[in-house]
Amino acid sequence: MTSVLFTIEGTRVDAGTRRALVEAGVAPIYCPLRELRAVEPDADGLRAMLAADTVIVTSGFALQVYLAHPRWRTESRNPNSPTLIVLSARMARTARAAGIRNVLVPDEESQRGVAALLRRMQGVTSIDESSRAGTAAPISMTDDSPRIPKVIAPIVAPLVGRCAVHLCGSLSVPHDALPPGVARVQVYENHWDTTCEDRACGFITESIAGRGGSDDMAGMAFPDIYGLPTDRTGCSKETATDPHRIGRILVTSPSAYRRLRAIMKRIPECFTAQPTYYTLGPSTTAVVEADGNVAKSPGTRTDVLHAAIRRLVDDVTAD
Repeated sequence: MTSVLFTIEGTRVDAGTRRALVEAGVAPIYCPLRELRAVEPDADGLRAMLAADTVIVTSGFALQVYLAHPRWRTESRNPNSPTLIVLSARMARTARAAGIRNVLVPDEESQRGVAALLRRMQGVTSIDESSRAGTAAPISMTDDSPRIPKVIAPIVAPLVGRCAVHLCGSLSVPHDALPPGVARVQVYENHWDTTCEDRACGFITESIAGRGGSDDMAGMAFPDIYGLPTDRTGCSKETATDPHRIGRILVTSPSAYRRLRAIMKRIPECFTAQPTYYTLGPSTTAVVEADGNVAKSPGTRTDVLHAAIRRLVDDVTAD
């Protein structure tokens, strides 16, 4: 068995993919390097949200927070409720299941894809031209229209700027691709401290030592100010009996990579000298390669998590 580190929760991997990992001889170690905590937006952020024609959500946890507050939609100044842009089809299904009808998904699961979608909604070729765009009736998307239609009339010009908000966390993404006029409204904190790092180091060390079974630290959940469970660092291993060092790592974000590098310095005996990193998008790839390390992108713009895992499985099988 080959030990592979995944900086995600095991619950994000479906049964079919889990079977493919086992068949490839992979012993997954799931250790998300983050602790997410919902926070109350400040007064300016709340006003921007209620005035928005478009709400952008690029995080699954941010979507949980948004859905936990229906008043953010019912009290909106937009009588038709704001259009919601989410990053993936999975997030869109979650939003529609909560009763939101106006949901759009970009062609690419990244901020770059969202920016391109905004430009198409504006009917202009660049964000800078949006201030000169004319006005027209707003579009209406339904459950049967998950993506922007091929032909679309321009919508109200202030969409990109005063009337668009991005619900985000405490960390900014390198190479942020969203237009500068989109307001950032923080709705959660991406927390990490020495205690979190200590727990991750201990868990990875035990996994490599081959103590078998499973360990789930996600059970330590505490209600936050919204009544949502705090998404704490939840690590789990599946039959992690491989004594060899970790030579392949799926890393999901630049912040996870930076935290991982600190862990690797503390427990170098758990890793090969030059592990291969599998990423979900260009921001993480750029950070990994800037360190002189090998990063492999998913090779697709949609369903990037499963595409990255499939590429990892193919590489393990080929060895």
